[in-house]
Amino acid sequence: MAYREAVARSPYTPAFWWNLAAIESQFAKQNDAGAREAAISAMRSAIAASPANPESYDRLARIQYSFGEYAQAVESEKSAISLLAREPKYYSQASEAARQLKDTTAAVDFLKQGVAATDSNDLRLTLAVRLVEASRGGRSIATARSRAVIRRSAVVKVAFL
Repeated sequence: MAYREAVARSPYTPAFWWNLAAIESQFAKQNDAGAREAAISAMRSAIAASPANPESYDRLARIQYSFGEYAQAVESEKSAISLLAREPKYYSQASEAARQLKDTTAAVDFLKQGVAATDSNDLRLTLAVRLVEASRGGRSIATARSRAVIRRSAVVKVAFL
């Protein structure tokens, strides 16, 4: 494969590793044995080749996310953010991974941090949507709890009749 040859010739070029990881990720989606691990390994090699490159961490996070490894994706995006805090897509991806983990607080916090760091209108819009979703979810939870209490009360009353 041309991508493997490219990284063999120039292992210190992150873009070559990115390309290899992308193709391995596609193979993994087709259930190719070992491709998932190969994609993650290629991204780790990209990071080793250039540890101060935030794009490598972001690409690793996106691959991890595509594999359902949401907690790892959050950690990878945190690394990208620590290297380049003014890039909105890092906050957006970290927020989405946290959301998949059902961690609404972290998802909203990433967006708030991103708005403060980047002044991104896209992040503001996503933050507004997440806050509305969170408030609706809170009401739904409160309503469900209230109904459960009412049901229990009715059962208790019937038991004493």
